[in-house]
Amino acid sequence: MLDDVRSTWTTPIVEWEATKESFDYFYASGKLESLLESDVDSLFAFLIKHRDWQDSYTIKVSYEFEESVEFSNRTSQDVLDERLEELRDCIENLDDDEQHLTVEVEVFKKLKEVGDNVLVDNIYSIDAWSNYLDSLSIEELHHNIHRRYHRAGIEGVVLVGDYTEACSTDYFHFIPRVEFSHRLLKVTLSKKRVDDLLKLRSNLGHFANAAEWQFLPEHFKFNGAVPADIELVKAFFNALHNVYLISFLANFTIINNGKVEYTLKGFKDIVGEYDLPTLINSDASALWSLYQWIYQSNSVDKIGITRNVIPLHVEELLKVNDAVITSAYSGFNLSQKDDVKSYINATNKLAEQVQATTQKASEVAEKVANSIKTGVFGLATFAISTILFRIFSKGADIHSYSDLFAFIGSPLFVSMIAFALIIFSALFGLALFESIQDQARFKEMYEQSKKTYENVLTTQDMANILSDDEYFKKNNLFISGRRRLYIWVWAGVLSVISATLIFASYSGLNISG
Repeated sequence: MLDDVRSTWTTPIVEWEATKESFDYFYASGKLESLLESDVDSLFAFLIKHRDWQDSYTIKVSYEFEESVEFSNRTSQDVLDERLEELRDCIENLDDDEQHLTVEVEVFKKLKEVGDNVLVDNIYSIDAWSNYLDSLSIEELHHNIHRRYHRAGIEGVVLVGDYTEACSTDYFHFIPRVEFSHRLLKVTLSKKRVDDLLKLRSNLGHFANAAEWQFLPEHFKFNGAVPADIELVKAFFNALHNVYLISFLANFTIINNGKVEYTLKGFKDIVGEYDLPTLINSDASALWSLYQWIYQSNSVDKIGITRNVIPLHVEELLKVNDAVITSAYSGFNLSQKDDVKSYINATNKLAEQVQATTQKASEVAEKVANSIKTGVFGLATFAISTILFRIFSKGADIHSYSDLFAFIGSPLFVSMIAFALIIFSALFGLALFESIQDQARFKEMYEQSKKTYENVLTTQDMANILSDDEYFKKNNLFISGRRRLYIWVWAGVLSVISATLIFASYSGLNISG
């Protein structure tokens, strides 16, 4: 917008003589070489173009000492027309010798929410804004940022300005005005993660200013290179980043009178304080690595070991180096040795359980097979033995296949075989029912064995040992497949016997008829 104001006039403003910018307010003023009637039309076009500008702004055109006309994007159309006409009249009456032409821009900045979780703010002069930040104490700096940009549910803030390049922390995104589109912005820091880490911080230490300091170190940690025009902002963000690191690592932290005081209790205690210049110029990369490691998992164990290790290597918290990181990692790994033995025993037992369930699956499938084989064999044996017995006992009366079918198709014989089919079918159904029950018990045993180790092994460990339940699924499918196979065999046997009896009965009726 400032560039549009600068170039609105026939003779553009060369440079702004005075600029001031804070979080809520911006002011700039510059001289005009001339003021022509055509400038009124250009000014009108500018006001129409920026009628719906996010912020409230006022443009004051001064044409003589103590004589000026003001225009605003909040002014009604009628009033705007009157003031444009007033400016035209003034230009006509200007005395070249008495001209004192200046333009002043005053902006009251407002936040705009885009989407569901992103705030957009304007930075009109990054240099003026950086100078303003430089005038603040550490408490004032954070208070202003927290007051303006900490909102419930917000997961990102876009600061749109005339920067040379875009750069971002996980929360603050400095984006050139020509590149900004909220549809392309991807926030990476969820509100849930912030809340979880703040709660964990309160459990692991005491931060006296926690009620007002509700960001994380990653809110102020720039990702990648930062352009030269944002270097000063980066310095102040680095100070806030370091304060938050201290609050997450020390046992006790308080911010008072422009200084950060902390106490770290380990094998020996460290008590220290930092002022704003020290916080700005301190590179706490190693401390940042420790913070990420500690608050990733097993935070209670890790921070206890880290607090004991730090005093063995350094005298100040922001002096943490790679040696501290190595010692902390090693100390944590050593502390896990007792748990490793339990871990190995648990994995071995779970592997044994997998083998046991595999054996159980084989037993279930074998039981199904034996039950069905017994039924089929019994039914076939009964039918064949009955037929053979009657053939041998009355063989003299059978002289052809027609006599044989007539003999087999007698009502008495058919009734006996039908009764046998019913009995054996009932037994077969019972075997199927038991098979389904055994398979359900097999699945229940498997799931119960997994629950037994949930407190010892992680979900990923169990998934690796059990190959994502691959063995169970194969065995379960094996049981179901064998059952389906024998159902089809049983159905086939019943079909053959039934068809034979029907054919024999039909043949017997034709012969007797």
